Amino acid sequence: MKKTVTAILLAALLVTSLCLPVFAADVPTTGGIYNVKKLGAVTVDYQVQNEGGTTVSPAAANIDGTDVADFYADAVKIKVTVSGLSDGNFYLLLAQNEDGVPTDGNLVYIDQDTAASGSVSFTVYPASIEGGKTYHVYLSGGAYTQTEILSFQGYAAYMLGDVDNSKSVGLNDAIMIMRYLVDLETLDSVQKLAADVDKSNSVGLNDAIVIMRYLVDLETF
Repeated sequence: MKKTVTAILLAALLVTSLCLPVFAADVPTTGGIYNVKKLGAVTVDYQVQNEGGTTVSPAAANIDGTDVADFYADAVKIKVTVSGLSDGNFYLLLAQNEDGVPTDGNLVYIDQDTAASGSVSFTVYPASIEGGKTYHVYLSGGAYTQTEILSFQGYAAYMLGDVDNSKSVGLNDAIMIMRYLVDLETLDSVQKLAADVDKSNSVGLNDAIVIMRYLVDLETF
């Protein structure tokens, strides 16, 4: 039954695709970090950095349909400096979770350094930044035990039209959209962004049609 529904939708798509106007598509979107927040009772300064360690400036962007003012494009790490501390050993913990404290199951980064002259600096550098994930930075040492000092959200890079994350646009991307529209496929938030090739802020049949036109050189991304 699932194969029959997909075949019917694909046939309808092929019949109608040549009759529709061309839609302009945006260039592939870069990943990064956004919604950086200072938390807790300690004094925290931070610099958001790219892979090479260069400080990245924030800019306005639309993330999952919401306008944000502090999107750091291509950012993969944050240099965190905490002051007002007693000298001695401190630990930084980075957890990937929605709430609660760090555990063995959600820790994605850990570092240790010694506070001197009342401050300590860490470079928070997880192995990867995942889209749709919330990251929490905790400080332990001295008077602080797993005290949250910073949080941020990740935004994964995606290619417009590449719904199946194969690093290219193909027939399967259009099929996945059609299956999603008849509840035979589930798309996560990043896949929905990739699927919205007509930039209508929703995923619909026209997105699959635009991809099909692209595949026969009647559309450009």
